[in-house]
Amino acid sequence: MKKLIFPILAIGLVSCETVIDYDGELSEPMIVTAPISLQDDRPRYEGQFGFTPSSSLQEIGLTYSIDILDNGYPQQLDNALVQVREKDGSWFQFDEMISGYYRTNGFQFEEGKTYEYRASRSGYETVNAEFEIPNHVEITDAKFVREVGFDSLSFEDGYSEYEITFTDPGGDQFYSISCILVDQNDTLQGSYYVTSSSPFANAISDGEYYAYFSELYSDNALYRGEEVTIPVRVMNLRGEDPPQNLKLAFVLRTHDIHSYRYHSSLQRYQYSGGSGDPFSQPVLVYTNFEGGLGYVGGFSTHLWTE
Repeated sequence: MKKLIFPILAIGLVSCETVIDYDGELSEPMIVTAPISLQDDRPRYEGQFGFTPSSSLQEIGLTYSIDILDNGYPQQLDNALVQVREKDGSWFQFDEMISGYYRTNGFQFEEGKTYEYRASRSGYETVNAEFEIPNHVEITDAKFVREVGFDSLSFEDGYSEYEITFTDPGGDQFYSISCILVDQNDTLQGSYYVTSSSPFANAISDGEYYAYFSELYSDNALYRGEEVTIPVRVMNLRGEDPPQNLKLAFVLRTHDIHSYRYHSSLQRYQYSGGSGDPFSQPVLVYTNFEGGLGYVGGFSTHLWTE
């Protein structure tokens, strides 16, 4: 039987503790899935946002969940059967390279197609999910607008503001924008934090303060099927000049709904410190599995450079 220990503050500020037997339900361990990018040959600026058509080497990390009353940390899950396929097609199996790390180099994702994923292991409920690789959308212009210096009264960071323009193809679309430095071969060399006060962006804000992150998320609810320009603030961009052999770039990722919901909810979870205000609803990180945790999702990218 599990036991919960609660500290009790007694009269006279004498502390003690009491042990209460816990007879509630404990959750069963579940498979936790995460697409990763350790050895594939996708461009580094794409990041680890799910499956992408840029590489034929696909990678998955598996762990298992633990109960809140258990000691220790989740560990890698070995000896699992991990598979992926184009919807209703033939299954391709991932090979386990080391404990909890699975990969296959015989499967190529393509834009505009739907895929299925499943993972199973003895002692765990099988997890299944469906996802898409969306068609990429291109940035048509990234124009410098203004420079705003550090505000010594509010202690807000200085930023450079750019207007990022692209044309939404219609339907339900989900995006993220990031600002990076690349060399002459478009290899990632550095990155900046970004935010926006635009209603077209789903930036995390607290009053008039807009939080900076590596990615700025947006859905097309307000500009479906139209050309849109989103003002993006890049923190401390002009604080020091980059080396002459590097250039500024913006990355527009087009996510499927699962990649978008997982990463945007994870961003809010991280901003709130896991739970945020103890008197408010906690932030729940999105998953597209029943009987499991984590996610599988797809995305495509477009790189715009100065």
